Amino acid sequence: MQKGILPWAYRIEPVPEEDALLICPICNALSPLEISCPDCGSAAEDEGRWSDWSGPYAPYEPAQLSAQGTLEIAIEVICQHAVRCIDCHRPFTADITAWHV
Repeated sequence: MQKGILPWAYRIEPVPEEDALLICPICNALSPLEISCPDCGSAAEDEGRWSDWSGPYAPYEPAQLSAQGTLEIAIEVICQHAVRCIDCHRPFTADITAWHV
């Protein structure tokens, strides 16, 4: 055994980006949604995925993340959330960038 190397230690190889799992940090409670109202500037709160409000009723189906981008820039995968201002009650949407895990 090499000196300084723990017997249970092993090298973790990075997962290729095309094989990485993409998740929404807001849907999975990994990060709080910190966003301000575009009208009054007050804090706004998350009301869930936009597709749960706009599409057919299916809250227990897996989330569908959408890819947006052009050939000039890297594709960004987003999860669109319905958001509402806690003061003026204005509804709007927020595009949340998915995380690679």
